[in-house]
Amino acid sequence: MKPYNRLTREEKLACVSLYPKEALKDEDNDIRLGAYRVLGAIEEAMKDESWYIRLEAYRAMGFTEEALKDKSWLVRNEAQLYFEVKNK
Repeated sequence: MKPYNRLTREEKLACVSLYPKEALKDEDNDIRLGAYRVLGAIEEAMKDESWYIRLEAYRAMGFTEEALKDKSWLVRNEAQLYFEVKNK
């Protein structure tokens, strides 16, 4: 198998299931998101540094009160919308 650090971005995305642990450490958000999906690691994804990955995790699992306090206004905004719809 080709070493992970020699893969192109496209190869990393296509082969994330072959290198899930390496992909979790990748600087590319899309590659990390793919790794979380392959591993079923939604709880860990909710703690990722990327607001995009956290938002996708909350969308998959349902928003929690924690999402209302997220450091990203985009996550907080969508959480607020979620609770407004849910509570009506």
